[in-house]
Amino acid sequence: MKKLISLSLLAVVAVAASAAPAQIMVIPTGPLTIAGVPVTVACKNPGSSQDVAKTPTLTNTTSFAIAKGKTLMWKSSDGDSGSLKLDADLAPGASVKAMGKAGNAYTCSGSFLAYPDLTVASVTPATSGFTVKVQNLDKHAYSAGSTVRVEFLSCSTNAVIGSAQGTVSSILAGGSATALVSATKPGKSYLRITADSAKQIVEGNESNNTWTESLNVCVY
Repeated sequence: MKKLISLSLLAVVAVAASAAPAQIMVIPTGPLTIAGVPVTVACKNPGSSQDVAKTPTLTNTTSFAIAKGKTLMWKSSDGDSGSLKLDADLAPGASVKAMGKAGNAYTCSGSFLAYPDLTVASVTPATSGFTVKVQNLDKHAYSAGSTVRVEFLSCSTNAVIGSAQGTVSSILAGGSATALVSATKPGKSYLRITADSAKQIVEGNESNNTWTESLNVCVY
């Protein structure tokens, strides 16, 4: 087994981002960790008799579907509040009804928390290493800058025999960014690449950050 190689890092090259919904806030400077981006949805008193329980109507006013499993939160002018977990995707313009205490004369507001979802979209060999494209799958939440780790695993033992790290810049909702990580492949090995390898970003899905090269590269 070859000695671990000390690998230099090369800065992030560029960001390619898709258009973000109007609700997405300007990316802030400061700490890298994001603990959820509040996204506004419409909330309306339906106007019907609500002497037994209020049924505020929550409408997805963003440009993208709100995924199944997301929790919509609401609060009303009479001090009532509540939440509703979606049992199906809520399309743009679609509505659901929540339920609270009785009350006829009220206004309300609604929102949900969105979290970025980073994954390795593609890996391309470059002259000085590898170009890694990181995609933010969430259409509502941006991501601050984060780390990318490239590891070389031995074809014979699956042990890590070399590694390098780079960074990607902030990524808009639904967008992507690329990093060129300077590295030299040590011997017979295959790649494992992890987005947000330092766990700086609180994500909606932490299970899809790692991409592993096919073991076909080990056949010889």
